[in-house]
Amino acid sequence: MLHMATRCGMGRLETGQIIFGKYAEKDLGRCMIGNVLEDVKGLQCWVNGEGTYDCHGTLVKKETLGTNMSIRWAGDLSTQITDGTDYLTQHPTGVVSDWIHGTILCPADTETNNGTKGNPCLVADIFGDFREEILVRTKDSSAIRIYTNTEVTGHKLFTLMHDTQYRCGVTWQNNCYNQPCYPKFYYGIDMDFHRVLPYMQQKPVIYLAGDSITQSYGNEERKQTGMGEKLLSCLDHGSSNQVHRSSDGPFPQETKYESRNLVVDNCAMAGRSLKSFMEEGRLEDIKKRMKSGDYLFIQFGHNDAASSKEDRYVPLTQLSDYLEIYVEAALEKGGYPVIISPVCLCPFDQDRNGEKEEIARLLPAYRDEMRRFAETKNVLFVDLYSICEAYLWKAGEKTAVECYTEDLVHLSDRSGLLRAGRSL
Repeated sequence: MLHMATRCGMGRLETGQIIFGKYAEKDLGRCMIGNVLEDVKGLQCWVNGEGTYDCHGTLVKKETLGTNMSIRWAGDLSTQITDGTDYLTQHPTGVVSDWIHGTILCPADTETNNGTKGNPCLVADIFGDFREEILVRTKDSSAIRIYTNTEVTGHKLFTLMHDTQYRCGVTWQNNCYNQPCYPKFYYGIDMDFHRVLPYMQQKPVIYLAGDSITQSYGNEERKQTGMGEKLLSCLDHGSSNQVHRSSDGPFPQETKYESRNLVVDNCAMAGRSLKSFMEEGRLEDIKKRMKSGDYLFIQFGHNDAASSKEDRYVPLTQLSDYLEIYVEAALEKGGYPVIISPVCLCPFDQDRNGEKEEIARLLPAYRDEMRRFAETKNVLFVDLYSICEAYLWKAGEKTAVECYTEDLVHLSDRSGLLRAGRSL
């Protein structure tokens, strides 16, 4: 649900696309979303004085409920609200009501907080149910009361706090402008309980498409390290993880890292460019397995700039064309593309010549073109080149040289750049 002083409506979080909405000439207050009409499929949304709409933007009721705070109180999986619609002059106490059941709870000698916002102290599933409790203070602020629904139902579900998105919402609910929190699964009268657990257990996968800077290496190559080997420990710091080397796929170097919350599938391969990685079918292999909500990290550059190797070379003028193929592959699957610039070569290398000197000279231009393309397509861009270069100059020559293998191009197993890469 979107709400601003000049617009109300609904949009898709992934893309920002407006599903429906309209401009307003005044501040409409707040908006709310929930299952408040049992004869309308899905969730409904409403804005003060603007009516109640279904998820397609159809006006289903001219009236609106209050918008101070919603609560999942009833045993039938519908949504209730706290207090009424007159948020400017009422003295809210934490009354729970809706259109289906009427007034369900009417606390006595209590008050809510934040003036016209009428916020309870907290609305959350704190006792371990699929319903929420409401916490309100007594009128004299000498105590906090917890109200819970003891109605017996035929439903059985783990606590809402098991859902990471909901738990995060409970955390920020008291930080500033209190708003309801929502689980990442559909919660409504017609919900299918069998679909909830598989959805919650689904982990986002980060697919890595890249070259030797990102590739995973075996024990026989341990002096050399790829960023893909360390990414999961940076993104999910402190979690234990499992490592699976591909045994039955078409690309045996592929290595998967899995923690409780996240999967990193490292498909990077040394010596590949945007062009050769795609021509070998590696991008298509990722696309076949990618699902909505996954990520595609695109990290190339060194081999793309190697003009002497025709099978790899991607002229700067064609770089955006290849990047677009990767970005579109991710978007087509409902995923999120992230473009990552190449890592700089060791800035303290005094003996560069030939192709290495040419690549070192060209990488900043390839980095700049990646940034330009990302800005044009509104795609996230990570300037790893500048991050690493700044780290190396600050660290000094001795530490900088230790970050690389003997060729001062590839990363060593002691590379501080792997720590600097946490900026990702």
